Amino acid sequence: MKHRVRLTDEAQRQIETISDFIAIDSTPNANRWLKNLQKRIESLCNSPESHAVLYSAEVAGF
Repeated sequence: MKHRVRLTDEAQRQIETISDFIAIDSTPNANRWLKNLQKRIESLCNSPESHAVLYSAEVAGF
């Protein structure tokens, strides 16, 4: 069963900030990091229990 993964606005901002920081030193590394992150996020659709829920996510109602 496929599940839906939602990223909060704050998560989106943090991802962009981290990617921008990595890109200062290396754009290819930033792109690689984003691609790997996207793969991990997509893996949650099939295996949502394969990663731990962070306390802050539980507080946010996830």
